[in-house]
Amino acid sequence: MQRTEGKTGPIVDASALLVGTVVFMSGAVVMVLELVGSRLLAPYYGNSLFVWTSLIGVMLGFMALGRFLGGRLG
Repeated sequence: MQRTEGKTGPIVDASALLVGTVVFMSGAVVMVLELVGSRLLAPYYGNSLFVWTSLIGVMLGFMALGRFLGGRLG
């Protein structure tokens, strides 16, 4: 984030604030999807460490794939 000094103090660039907000919200959405996924898998596989590890691994894998494809297209 680039900061400049204004008359009232440091001012954050609007685009940096937007990017920070989008990243924060996307992280929150991923956490909600992980919780929903665990609730859907719990009746069949239980709520063990293995279920959580697999679920987080799958989410991280697909986020990495999306970032890779987004970087190639962008």
